[in-house]
Amino acid sequence: MDRTPKRKAIIGAGRAVIRLEPSYANDTDFAAMASFYATADGGRAGAMSAAQDDLDHRLGLIVRAHADCDIDGIILSARRIRHLALQLGFLELRRATDNAIACCRDGDATALAAVIGRIDRLGTMALAQVDLITRSVT
Repeated sequence: MDRTPKRKAIIGAGRAVIRLEPSYANDTDFAAMASFYATADGGRAGAMSAAQDDLDHRLGLIVRAHADCDIDGIILSARRIRHLALQLGFLELRRATDNAIACCRDGDATALAAVIGRIDRLGTMALAQVDLITRSVT
């Protein structure tokens, strides 16, 4: 299965492509999300909200760690985001965090910058999805 983001062409006047926008497939493991929701302690909506807050916090930390060139901070945040992504079923986000850790270990700063941007985008989409779920159960 091809995991690269698809590109959607935006056509302008004269049928010329004016820009390409990445289009990510919804790669969510809803069984994992349902399992997390069903086994949550302290109230299901509360657990989803806590996971959402933690993910939001960690996304901010990984972006800040990257701006500060803090490789240990990037790895630590990536591992926590990976754990949350596994719990909540966000498979593409989990893969992106694995890529970030590999870039840190390999010392590939250019690829790391691209992956951090991808984590930020995927994390934002994940936050929106969790927010929708949290609102629907409260």
